[in-house]
Amino acid sequence: MVVIGLTAVLRTKKGIQTFPAVVSVDNGWTSSLPPITLIQTFGSGKNTTPLLEDFFLFRPDQDEFNHKFLVFYYKDLLPEKVGTLCLPKDLDWASWKTGAGCPPIWLDKSRAIFIIHGISLRDKKYVYSIGVSLLERYGRKFFLRVHPEPILTQEMLKEKIKFKELRPRMRKVVYVCGGIVKEGEPDLLHLYVNVGDVSTYDVTFKLENIKELFNL
Repeated sequence: MVVIGLTAVLRTKKGIQTFPAVVSVDNGWTSSLPPITLIQTFGSGKNTTPLLEDFFLFRPDQDEFNHKFLVFYYKDLLPEKVGTLCLPKDLDWASWKTGAGCPPIWLDKSRAIFIIHGISLRDKKYVYSIGVSLLERYGRKFFLRVHPEPILTQEMLKEKIKFKELRPRMRKVVYVCGGIVKEGEPDLLHLYVNVGDVSTYDVTFKLENIKELFNL
């Protein structure tokens, strides 16, 4: 079974709102998406990401969560808040807001590589960067340690690929849509990186190099 975290977009009396949602896909999945469970218990938000089979995080819309994720446990249709993950506010590349990149890459039962993105506001333009953190689990509690430097920016990609920006006067966009360690390539982390809100590229990192950032 594969558990997918979604952002559901609803048209409400307050206008367009986003909420976390969860869907489970088994081996019999065809072209039709199975029933989706909408989670409205904690209010609106986005970046829904599975941490483990029954644990998820998302970023609520309130400003107080610009540098925090809400973690909840979901089983038997009963979502339960288990805590928050706090991210640093003093990072130049993520001074305005942070977001989740893809589900964590678990190194063992208690430690995982967790990709995030950060947004800063520079010259009235939203500038995105991709960062990496170490996610640690102790029972039902999770803790996050973010590396102070980004691992990918638009400037780094300009040397390798040509890309367009959908809103060049407003944004410099780069964020992760997904990530995986492929079978047969245990030393490579493939990140599917969207650039400019236009194109997505497969960008690889040596897993050993990322682990070294946290002295693993």
